[in-house]
Amino acid sequence: MDSFREWLSDNLRYICLILGILIVLIGVFFGVRTVTRVLSKGSDAEKVQEDSIVAGSGVTASTGNSAAGQTPSSAGSTAVATPTQSAAQTTPAASVTPSPDVTQEPTQAPVDENAEQEVADVINTYYAALNTKSIDAIRAVTERLSESDILSIEVSETQYSDLSITVRPGPGGTEESAIAYVSYRYINPTQFVTHPGLSWLYLRRGEDGAFRIVVNQDDLSNVEPYVNDLTATPEIQAILEQVRTESEQADAEEALQAEASENWEQSTEGTEAAAVSPGVQPTETIHAMRSATINATCNLRGGEGYDYPVLTVLPQGTAVTVIGEVGQGWCHIQTEFGEGYVGSQFVSIA
Repeated sequence: MDSFREWLSDNLRYICLILGILIVLIGVFFGVRTVTRVLSKGSDAEKVQEDSIVAGSGVTASTGNSAAGQTPSSAGSTAVATPTQSAAQTTPAASVTPSPDVTQEPTQAPVDENAEQEVADVINTYYAALNTKSIDAIRAVTERLSESDILSIEVSETQYSDLSITVRPGPGGTEESAIAYVSYRYINPTQFVTHPGLSWLYLRRGEDGAFRIVVNQDDLSNVEPYVNDLTATPEIQAILEQVRTESEQADAEEALQAEASENWEQSTEGTEAAAVSPGVQPTETIHAMRSATINATCNLRGGEGYDYPVLTVLPQGTAVTVIGEVGQGWCHIQTEFGEGYVGSQFVSIA
């Protein structure tokens, strides 16, 4: 025993050193493993949206925090897919009131008739102003517009019609705020038929007592939990299901119209090529040079992949010329800023 104690005493510092090295190595191993897992989970989702400067879109139901695709047309979230919306939203013009407690259960109490009419008037004015791109009118019914929001409105070509508004009390159940679900039909130059959309808007009274649409992302994030609970109520779910059904019908009709248009274009191109050179099959170059439009704000890259540098940002509605299909979902295009590559989903053939 004395010999063991003597050996332990002589070698204790080495034992401690070895144990310390082992602990550090174990810590590094588990740290790297944790970071790798976190990065791998988000990488795929981030790449899909990497080139999109817009948020939202699609035809599946969601209660995320992006609205109809265009401008801040749906300052809140879309309950059902609408066109794509600019990533930049907006905020307060009059005054900013403290964010309410949003952890409470949604109230089922009806909104006062006068308040409901006020909200409806604000929303009707808002969508009418979007259709006409009246920035002053939009400023009057929203709390604040940023420069990016104004640019988004100006380049948008989406038109709205057939609005139907369902108003519910805002967080806190007072008459100082309200949540409005707005269902509508929308269309833009990239579509053949109108599509249904459903978005929610958060409104609150300013110092002058008038309702205005809140478009600040922080405020909308605060109210989202309350809206998610509100969206789960039977009445809103019924509206949501109706829009889903109409959306599926519109998608089917859109696909038929797109196929018919594509067949017509191919027939026309073949006729024109034959007229230029009778008896000769059209060349790939003749078919490749096509006029097109950017259907949603996106990045113009130096090559066909996310690893290539961003040359510039192309706003929605930008006219371009498709030079060729690269494959793997990329298009080689000519723009006023020079040549580059964008994802095929952002290009609509004129």
